[in-house]
Amino acid sequence: TRVTSAEGISWLYNGIELPANMKSGIIEQINIGLKSKDTSLSVNTGSALLSLARSEGNHSEILKDRFISQAQEILQNIDVQFQYNLLCAYIALIENGTLDTLHLFKQQLPIQIIRDLSSSKDSDVREKSACLLSYISNRTEMIKFNKILQEIQNKNTKELTTLANNGLMKEMSDVLREGLDNFEDKRGLIILICQISEVLLENNDDLGDLIVQDNGFVDQLFNLYQQLPLESISKQIASPIISIINTTEADQRLKLKCEKYLIVLSRLMSSKSEYVVFCAVVGQAIILSQLKQNYYQIEDDAHSVMLKNGQIHKLIEAFKSNHYQNVDIKRYAAIAIALLHKAIPVLPVDFRKELISYLKKIAILKDN
Repeated sequence: TRVTSAEGISWLYNGIELPANMKSGIIEQINIGLKSKDTSLSVNTGSALLSLARSEGNHSEILKDRFISQAQEILQNIDVQFQYNLLCAYIALIENGTLDTLHLFKQQLPIQIIRDLSSSKDSDVREKSACLLSYISNRTEMIKFNKILQEIQNKNTKELTTLANNGLMKEMSDVLREGLDNFEDKRGLIILICQISEVLLENNDDLGDLIVQDNGFVDQLFNLYQQLPLESISKQIASPIISIINTTEADQRLKLKCEKYLIVLSRLMSSKSEYVVFCAVVGQAIILSQLKQNYYQIEDDAHSVMLKNGQIHKLIEAFKSNHYQNVDIKRYAAIAIALLHKAIPVLPVDFRKELISYLKKIAILKDN
């Protein structure tokens, strides 16, 4: 069909302006395909639109006839791959376009439908909806930090450390600090900051002191975790917890062994996201395992914190639960409970036996 031919040509011209004598006809067919009831056709057309949107030279033709305002009709298509492709195309139009294009989106886009998609059951659609909202409200910062994310992928540890120390980590901390103000429009920006942090911190113990300093990156991130509704803390936003654990050394983790961090990790244990629970339980187990020779007050403080508000009970529930597919949740919950055994008044005999048996089992597996 003509639509299928237009898709193929669009993919060939990925990020390239279409020839003038083809542009109008190709984009007309793409618009027809976007409204097709044929799911396969519409999905491919959305992908083709993304290819064309990567070149500003195609934008004026794409945006004709109030194209953006048609989102309400086009997004009646509930196929998640189609929705994802279209959201990516909208982002490409804003990212590669002019301020006039941004102004058109602010004028014409039915913003509520994008907000609704940010609560989609599909995680990719949720993320791209959040990114689109951030591109509309914070285009300059989104372009800036997305460029940074691309540039740092192939840098070595020394180069990443220099970037972080020369102000990048502070800029990221500032974004997190301001993130609670109008979070729904900044969620995509915060996700981007979290993705950058994972690259910067991966096995980079040179940054441990920098991120745990007062009012630094860790403080701002944990403040978000404390203040945001749990359903707003996605896998992407929780992932830096693992990076922080991998980057910090014993002395730096000891600084995290206090109420303002442990109580936040315990809060995340109530998340409906299995990955968020995993991050929280790993964080607690590793932080609680940090010991300071001949100094017991920090242990007493940590135990006192974990006894508050049933936080130890959450670890016990995680250990006993059969709902988690990730076996590491049970493993790290067991380790955390064992580290807290002196703080637990009385463990039921059957549970104590089960816990000890399990710890012996994972110890044997580790030895093997």
